[in-house]
Amino acid sequence: MKKVRLLIIVDTLALLGLIIVFGSGIIMTEFFEVGAKTFMGLTRGDWYELHSVSSWFFGAMVLTHLILHFGWIKAIPKLWKN
Repeated sequence: MKKVRLLIIVDTLALLGLIIVFGSGIIMTEFFEVGAKTFMGLTRGDWYELHSVSSWFFGAMVLTHLILHFGWIKAIPKLWKN
């Protein structure tokens, strides 16, 4: 049961990271391309930093997810043989 709880936490954090990456990417391409200086009080550099950090965080959560599911991933070839 502890592993299930950990998986839920990791997957929720990964989803949060993905939402932030997606949202900050849209903000940088849509609002700053039209010449805006700030958006919600943050400059393009601030949004880039948020985008960069959240991208690394999301990647770490995906890697953690894969590590936690390594047993299942390792079993896939055996499932294909049947």
